[in-house]
Amino acid sequence: MKICVIGLGYVGLPIYFQAKFKGFDVFGFDVNKKKIEELKDGITEIKGRIPEQGFAKFKENDFTFDVTRLKEADVYIICVPTPIDEFKNPDYSFVIGATQLVIDNGKKGCLVCEESTVNPGTMEEIVMPLFDKANWIVDKDYHLVHCPERIDPGNENYEVDNIPRCIGGLTEKSLEKGYELYSKLIDAPIKKMSSIRAAEMTKIVENTFRDVNIAYVNQLAKIADVIDVDIKEVIEGAATKPYAFMPHWPGIGIGGHCIPVDPYYLIEYSKHKGLDPKFLSLSREVNDSMPKYSVGKVQEILNELGKPMKDTKVLILGYSYKANVSDERETPAKEVIKILKERLADVKVYDPFILNKSEFNNLQDALNWSEAVILCTAHNEFVDNVPKLIKNNVILLFDGRNVFDKELFVKKGIRYKGIGR
Repeated sequence: MKICVIGLGYVGLPIYFQAKFKGFDVFGFDVNKKKIEELKDGITEIKGRIPEQGFAKFKENDFTFDVTRLKEADVYIICVPTPIDEFKNPDYSFVIGATQLVIDNGKKGCLVCEESTVNPGTMEEIVMPLFDKANWIVDKDYHLVHCPERIDPGNENYEVDNIPRCIGGLTEKSLEKGYELYSKLIDAPIKKMSSIRAAEMTKIVENTFRDVNIAYVNQLAKIADVIDVDIKEVIEGAATKPYAFMPHWPGIGIGGHCIPVDPYYLIEYSKHKGLDPKFLSLSREVNDSMPKYSVGKVQEILNELGKPMKDTKVLILGYSYKANVSDERETPAKEVIKILKERLADVKVYDPFILNKSEFNNLQDALNWSEAVILCTAHNEFVDNVPKLIKNNVILLFDGRNVFDKELFVKKGIRYKGIGR
């Protein structure tokens, strides 16, 4: 059995190496020729134990952009993006394109495993019709399963090899074939779902759950600001309850390819089916408001200090969407910078993980330049060193991740403000 992993990004590259570690005959395919050439040279921005150990162990890797090679494979694992467009509508073009590549260039009798995050109903309503149009017969010419990806960039404890998965099949025969594959591929439990539609919905539910709960604490943070309590302290207090409470934390915004994107798939599909999920839409609205809310708080404090936003030197600490990674997909820092520039601030960025976005060589130079500092990403370098390195040329520190001890800045005569504290 030979596997082809289609899409060699944050999901596909770890899956490729996991298959290599498990002894499968596998090759990786991507339409991006530049990416393929870099991967052949061992160059990638994707970090993590699996890719790093993979490149270290396997000196000869099989990456290609040649579509004619797809006919070599018996199994296709599709790991392509599922973004939203400017109107927040789901964009299935990558899933459609990858599936069509299999139909046009692949081998009949194959197993097709879709890992991309999609709406419930996508396999039956969008993917299956592509095979129907080509006169491919399910359980004869192809078998189709959906096993939604689970990956958390930067998480040292859980990677693709040890995260439990859910899987659903278009038919019972497809499900059995997919289950057999993933049981050998992944060192974690694989849960069979009763339908492919149920499997599709699991990933949407996981990320929408997080979006809703983060929206809840972001709203609480806004309430905390007007009633003058520290929301971080309150949540820590609530978390002492040993049951029925799961702490989530407010912040300057949500990034990544999952939480700020996936809920829109469920929202739009529900509307298509005649139901307006207002609660989910409101959660998205609250979370999307946080960059503007945060900049508003910065402007309020500058005004109190007699400093106009115009021409104030504002340093953005962190451009990636989460700590200690270089992933900038859907980063809230982008919106923060946009709003600051609209208000005529002099904005510069420092992120040690994204040097092409950084305008300083080191943290000290960045802090020395600034008058106001906004922490967007809680990189370890910032958490450990900003309190020690910051000087009183800075009049305001806005802690967009609530990671600093307020008193360390107050002692230096620097105004501190967090999210809801």
